[in-house]
Amino acid sequence: MKRNTLFSSLCLNVFILLLATMPALASSQTNWSNIQTSTIAQALTLPDDTRVILEGTITSLNRHERYELRDATGTVVVDIDDDLWRGQRFVSGQKVRIFGEVDVKSNRIEIDASRVEVVSATNSPQNNSGWGSLTLTTIAKAITLPDDTQVILEGTVTPLNRRERYELRDATGTVVVDIDDDIMGRAPLAKGQRIRVFGEVDIKRNSIEIDANRIEIIQ
Repeated sequence: MKRNTLFSSLCLNVFILLLATMPALASSQTNWSNIQTSTIAQALTLPDDTRVILEGTITSLNRHERYELRDATGTVVVDIDDDLWRGQRFVSGQKVRIFGEVDVKSNRIEIDASRVEVVSATNSPQNNSGWGSLTLTTIAKAITLPDDTQVILEGTVTPLNRRERYELRDATGTVVVDIDDDIMGRAPLAKGQRIRVFGEVDIKRNSIEIDANRIEIIQ
């Protein structure tokens, strides 16, 4: 009987302790009102576990739940659990607000997201990453531009052997285009299909490609 009483008393004390700490835990997880929005460049200089709020355009990486966030100062990889979208539809190139923590790893810095808000879900060229200020470019001209330059290209596509990679052809030449499945939102593109690509020049060690942010089917 004495042992049961002691055990009950211990359980009660643990329960009271948990109740006392829960408000503090909830506050630390949800109170973002005293945190100002930072740039990505600023976030990359902060200590591990520092809470930050970032805004920028987002694109999906090839690994599950990992994304690249870009603003005017740079880029950073963000780890976003699927359940954090809370029914919001992910569209590559849309503007989002990320609430999370700096995650300093041995050889890189990332952001571990706690919450995601879609700031602009529009997918029109006039409002998506400044496409409205760009004009159509030929492939021959695009492959002479600096890394990360935004371009709009038109041509016919041919699927390559690797998933999400296509060859785009116009009257001036060809270029490999990387098109994520979530950008297409449909079955893979067919050979000879004509499309318009909104993307960025991606200069690799031995090749130049286009990283697509958005596509439009022309025919």
